[in-house]
Amino acid sequence: MDLVQFRFRRAIAPQLLLRDPESGVAFYRQAFAAERRYRLDDSEGRLVRAELEFGDDLLLVEALDAAGARPVGGTALAAIRIRLMVPSADETLGEAVSLGAELLAPPTNGLGLRSGVVRDPFGVEWVVASPLSLKP
Repeated sequence: MDLVQFRFRRAIAPQLLLRDPESGVAFYRQAFAAERRYRLDDSEGRLVRAELEFGDDLLLVEALDAAGARPVGGTALAAIRIRLMVPSADETLGEAVSLGAELLAPPTNGLGLRSGVVRDPFGVEWVVASPLSLKP
């Protein structure tokens, strides 16, 4: 698969606009094992845009100021929550918390999943889940 096919293989890709995209990318790579597939820097070497792969899915991370968007900022008008499927919810949640995420809901079992919720250092909530084994 060439780069263009890879980058545009989905109709929708979530895009996070962060004040500090460099730290965001580092956190997502370490806490959630994301792989960086693309990076665009400005003329001063600051990260403007990165594309991270989570399994078969893509997450775009951009500098808030470069994207020209305005943050919602302190209101309940919008929220972002991303569900991430991983082999072990407990291990991934523990890693995220050790890197500065806030545990909002400890891992529990329900609906065929073991899942918990963290808020990353950038305010994004992640539902981290792993499938429960189906035993007869």
